[in-house]
Order: sequence, then C-alpha cells, then structure tokens
Amino acid sequence: ELLDRVDQDCEDFDRMPRCLVLHARSSKSYKEKSSQGTFPGNGSLPSLEGLFNAALRLFEKIQAECLPCSRLAVGATDFVLNQKDMAKLSSFFTRDGSQSAAASAPS
Repeated sequence: ELLDRVDQDCEDFDRMPRCLVLHARSSKSYKEKSSQGTFPGNGSLPSLEGLFNAALRLFEKIQAECLPCSRLAVGATDFVLNQKDMAKLSSFFTRDGSQSAAASAPS
C-alpha cells in the first residue's frame, strides 16, 4: 500500500519522500518505538523488495525493545520536489536564468 501511495503522490504532486519511518509497539510494555532511515530508490520509486528490506533493517534496530510486537506501521516522510523541478527553481535565481534575484529585488 505504501508504494502505491508514494507513486500516486509523485504523480499528483511531483515529489518523492526522503525518509522511511517504522513505528512498532510492544505487546508487553505497550511502549512505542520508532526508527527511521533513507527512503530506498535514490529519488525514484523502489521495488517492493527494496522497500521491504529497508523496513526490515529499521525493525532490526528496535526489535529487542518491541517483541512481541502488537503494532507495526511503515510510513514515508520529508517529501521533496523532483530534482528536475529543483533545477528549474534554482535557475530562476541565477544570472543565466530568465530572472535573477538581484533584478527582481526592489531598489
């Protein structure tokens, strides 16, 4: 489901997540633990296997505090615009772009 949602978000808003987050709750203590890392795929949509492996590595960091586990959630955060759009935006502020920051500043 997460891959479908990230793919749809990329299609709708032309952005990708930079961070993968895993939340887990222990059924013994009911304490919640989180772990986060880089979203797999290097700026493009990862395979299901790539996402699974990244989430598994995050869980392995906190498993000792969470097993047996009563809740597990995986999410994506820290969305950024696709790099091609960032390049367009940065060229707006250079002398080579259609308009420089100095030219648009009030005098």
